[in-house]
Amino acid sequence: MLRAITLSICAALLLRAECHAGELENTAFVPATGTPTPDFEALRIKGLTIALPGPQDTIDPDFAGIRSSLAALGIGYIGYSNNNFFDNMLPAERTTFGQQVYSGQKPTFLTNNVMQFTYDLSRYGIPDGQIVVGGIYNYDTWDPGGPNTLGLATLSYYQTFLNKQVELKVGYLSNYFEYSGPFPAGNLSSSIFGPSGSILFEAGLSAYAFTKPAVNIKVNGPDGLYNKFGVQVASNPDGPLAEKAANPAGLDWATLNSGVLIIDEFGYRKEASPGQLATWVRAAPIINTSRYVDFEFGGRNTGNYAGYVLADQQVVQLAAAVGQAARGWYAGVSAMYAPPEFNRISQYYELRLYGIGLLPSRPADMVSLVVSRNVFSNYVVDAVLQSGQLAHSGNFSITAAYNAAIAPGIRAGIGLGYTNNPTPVIYTPQTGSDLNLLANVVMYW
Repeated sequence: MLRAITLSICAALLLRAECHAGELENTAFVPATGTPTPDFEALRIKGLTIALPGPQDTIDPDFAGIRSSLAALGIGYIGYSNNNFFDNMLPAERTTFGQQVYSGQKPTFLTNNVMQFTYDLSRYGIPDGQIVVGGIYNYDTWDPGGPNTLGLATLSYYQTFLNKQVELKVGYLSNYFEYSGPFPAGNLSSSIFGPSGSILFEAGLSAYAFTKPAVNIKVNGPDGLYNKFGVQVASNPDGPLAEKAANPAGLDWATLNSGVLIIDEFGYRKEASPGQLATWVRAAPIINTSRYVDFEFGGRNTGNYAGYVLADQQVVQLAAAVGQAARGWYAGVSAMYAPPEFNRISQYYELRLYGIGLLPSRPADMVSLVVSRNVFSNYVVDAVLQSGQLAHSGNFSITAAYNAAIAPGIRAGIGLGYTNNPTPVIYTPQTGSDLNLLANVVMYW
C-alpha cells in the first residue's frame, strides 16, 4: 500500500480542546504569491479525539512555500515533539530496591516525537478520503516509562459514507487517540498534567509507540449522538516493554499471547458555540481475548475486559462570540474498571476542573486541577503481603498546572503533582510521598 514510513524528531502542540475541537478559528495561511489558498483543512488528520493544529499554528506555517507546494499535490504533514520533565521535590528515596520505579523518583526526562504525512484522496472522488503514514521516536531516561523506541506511528486509510454519517478508518492505528479522549481539553501538551491511570493500556488499547492493525467504524447520529466501534489486534498483555522486545518496529501483526480487542464507544458531543456550552459524554466496554497472567489462580488465562465512562461539561462561557465560545470553565469526571485477576491497576477515578482562555489576551492558555485515585489489584496486593513485603492498596494524586501558548506552534507548561503512594504496589518505609515538579515544552511544525 505505502512503501515508506517517514520518521522524524520535532514539533508538536495542540491548541484546541477535544470538547470543542472545531471551535477555535482555523484561518488558513495565504501564500504571498496570490495563488489560490491550498485546502489545508482537507489535509489534516481525521478521526482523532485530539485536535492537532493547522498550519497557521505551527513553527513553519509555509516556510519557502514548501507546505503550499505539497498541498497542491494533495500532501500534508504535521510533526510534533512533546518533551516532559518530572522531579520529586520531597526528601524521599531515589530508588526502591535499587531501581527507579516511577517517573520523578529520579529526575526523569521523556521526549515523544512524531512525524506524519497525509494524502488527500477526495480529489479522486472518495468522500473525505485520506491516507496517513507516520513514524515515532520515544526516549525516556526511565525506560519503563517509555519505553525507548523508534517505529511506526500510524499507517491508515480513512473515508466517510452517507454524507459523513459513517466514518471508516483502517490500518495500523493508535486507538488511544481514537477513543475515550483522556487529556484535559483534548490538549496533547496537557497530557503530563492529566490522567495518571493506565487501565486502557493494560486492557490492550494501542498507543502511538505501539500501533496495531485495527478497523474503526463511527456512526454519527442526530443531535450529537454517536457510536464508534473498533476491532484491533491487542497490544502485548505483558505490557509495553514486552511489546517493544517482541515487535520493535511496530510492523508485526501480533505478539506472543496477544489476541483480539473489541471496543464499542457510545457518546454525546456538542461543540461550544455562541450561547451553547460544550458537552462530551462517552462510555465504552472493552473485551480482550489475549492470554494474561492470572493473579488469582496462576498461569495464563483469557477473559480480560475493561470499561470506562468519561464526561466533560463547559460550565461557564466567558464570551458568547464566534471564535470565542470555547473560552471558559470546564468540569469533568472519569471512571474506569478492569478485573483485578488480570490487571495490576483495577480501578481509576478522576475529577478535573480546567479553564481555557480565562484572560482575553491569552485565549489558548489553560489552567487545570486534576484529582485522581488508582486502586490496585487485591490479588497482587495480597501476594506481596504474603511474601513479607509492604504493599499499597492504591494511591491518590492531585495535580495543578498552567499551560501557555508561547509562540505559534510552541506551548510550555509548569505544574506540581502530589501522589501519596507513588510506587506500584510494593513500597519500603523510606518510599515516602511524591511531589513532582512537572514541566513540558511542546512544538508543532
